[in-house]
Amino acid sequence: MLLKKFTLAPGYGQQWRAVRLPDLPVGGRAAAWPNTEDQAVKDELLSNTNASVERGTFGSPTFFVGDEIFFGKDRLVEIEEEIERQK
Repeated sequence: MLLKKFTLAPGYGQQWRAVRLPDLPVGGRAAAWPNTEDQAVKDELLSNTNASVERGTFGSPTFFVGDEIFFGKDRLVEIEEEIERQK
């Protein structure tokens, strides 16, 4: 099961609901996401995660533009503006 946020209706906000994940293809996770069992891939993911947390990431999605940090998909307009400002 997976929790997913659904928009109920304009003006009524959002609600979390449990949804079933689709069946994985024959071969399971390894077939669906190649290299996830590769130790080098796992090490790189851990290294990237630790570096991101050290930089100030505290949730997902977090975006960095230079040294500026933005949290949340509702900040995409601000991110675009910051990219243009830093050019």
